Amino acid sequence: MTGRRGLHYLSGDATALAGAVPFIDRVFREEFDLPIADRVAKELDRVAAAFDANRDVIEIAENDGGLIGILVGAHDDAGPTPNTRVHYLAVDPAQRGRGVGRELLSRGLESCRQKRLALLRARSLALSSAAPRLFWMFGFRVIDVTPFTAAGRTRELLHFEKRLSPPTASP
Repeated sequence: MTGRRGLHYLSGDATALAGAVPFIDRVFREEFDLPIADRVAKELDRVAAAFDANRDVIEIAENDGGLIGILVGAHDDAGPTPNTRVHYLAVDPAQRGRGVGRELLSRGLESCRQKRLALLRARSLALSSAAPRLFWMFGFRVIDVTPFTAAGRTRELLHFEKRLSPPTASP
């Protein structure tokens, strides 16, 4: 990440995940009162160890050099159709309503299209005030609802997917 001033977006690689754990944990604590740092650390360690630049997507939003949003998508070969799955889409609560999440998801989708990935999966806690609407707005559909337990509490987890068309060729 750079130290440039103002709001900007950039694509990252596995090295960008190191600072993401405390940020994602803070966002989940503030929005859902769920301390998930250990879970996030383990999951992002797995993502970093298996990072594949041809199938994984990390999009970052910074403002005045500080992290304000991140989208982490990693390849998932489990199941009948290999896909890339959005593990986390987190935006600082103070930055919500400014299009940061929308821009991160848009950039992530375009990156997946450029990489010629056919399927993108995502998940969101059902009680999220923004994520489910954002996924629906971008054409994702709900494929499953499962329980999610963290900090001794169980919540509903929505599973989404979106089939991607390849990038259009320029004339």
